[in-house]
Amino acid sequence: MMLSDGSGSDLGSDDADGRDEDEGEHGGGGGGGKTSAADAKPVAVAAGKYVPPALRAKLEAMKSSGGSEEASKAATVERRITGLLNRLSDTNLQAIVKDVFALYREAGRRVVSAVVTQIILTAAADGPRATEQFAAVAAAFVSGLAGTAKAQDLVANFTASLAAKLELAMTDKDSLAQHNLIMLLAYLYGCGVLRADLMYTFMDSLRERFWESDVSALVTLLNAAGLQLRSDDPVAMKEFVLSVHARAAKAGA
Repeated sequence: MMLSDGSGSDLGSDDADGRDEDEGEHGGGGGGGKTSAADAKPVAVAAGKYVPPALRAKLEAMKSSGGSEEASKAATVERRITGLLNRLSDTNLQAIVKDVFALYREAGRRVVSAVVTQIILTAAADGPRATEQFAAVAAAFVSGLAGTAKAQDLVANFTASLAAKLELAMTDKDSLAQHNLIMLLAYLYGCGVLRADLMYTFMDSLRERFWESDVSALVTLLNAAGLQLRSDDPVAMKEFVLSVHARAAKAGA
């Protein structure tokens, strides 16, 4: 399942990872989006010093390739970001974005992007605290961090990892993880992180395959973001609805 940015390149590209992680950053205007969550309670992401399996594998790979110093740096950054995201809520969003942006300049964009992506997606897919409130605040955080750090590579890598994790959840028929990840995707769109054309491309891929899990994902996504998708591109929405009807008729034939 690919999410293309509509400019001829896939958001799943590894090109952004090749940048020098020590490249200097310049503060930009905040890009934090508003959330619809009324509850301002902190959203816990991880407990203790647990390191997600995928991140642990990356750290081991760094160490085995002679990057022990980089692995140590990544482990330290992971602990600091986990602590910050454990306190994340819609009331302290800007402050947390500012603190993580400081880590961007201190530890490098590649390490910070990998840690942020892993922690949020693991919490969204596997964490018992993965709720609609979490999806809204997490999406606003990613939007704010990407805007402040001018880090389109964060958006690209986060989106590619989200697509891969969603595909795994759908293949494993993990309906809870699928729902949570789709909600995160919808809020990323609502925050302006993802464009309407990218969302329609993603929806077309689900419509074309048309598994039961694809239909469920479409229902969740349209319930969450359908009105905005129609407002942003009414012609595309009309064409999509007609294509879904045709696909359903073909499947039932």
